[in-house]
Amino acid sequence: MTSDGFSFSTDYFELFGLQPAIDIDVQALRDAFMQLQRQYHPDRFAAGSATEKRLAVQITSYVNEAQQVLNDPLMRAAYCLKLRGVDTDNETDSSMPADFLMEQIELREELEEIEDASEPYEQLETVRDQLQERQNEFQSETRDCLASDDLDGARAAVRKWQFMHKLDREAQSIEARLDDNH
Repeated sequence: MTSDGFSFSTDYFELFGLQPAIDIDVQALRDAFMQLQRQYHPDRFAAGSATEKRLAVQITSYVNEAQQVLNDPLMRAAYCLKLRGVDTDNETDSSMPADFLMEQIELREELEEIEDASEPYEQLETVRDQLQERQNEFQSETRDCLASDDLDGARAAVRKWQFMHKLDREAQSIEARLDDNH
């Protein structure tokens, strides 16, 4: 097997024939993913050499990772920034506006109180609705900032979006615990 011109340095959008953007044609992503899976799936090279098998596994792994990133709006937004040289995952940068930090604290406190609430599912739904609304706002803000080439603004919006996404994952965990206990 040759890599047929496959390059591990190809960016994820280019790999699937898409333009780098927050909003993509998910059906086109799905179709391109399936085509690449058919082309490079390791089972197609079961009778091949060890090198061919290893290369097929590496390519498939790269294609899978690319699909996962582009299939998730938040990961896709962070990847768009990465392509422009902007890091959104800098753990040492904890600076956020005070009002946003207060909002996070309040939402976290609401989450902590849910399991002891008289109507935990209703309270959870209210918080999850707030979290989804805020994530939608940050997605829109990211899109607008990228469109106007405001990379600092886009980075700030993605970081806020990441925080809200993390709180939403915590809310999902609470819901799973509630389900387990009922």
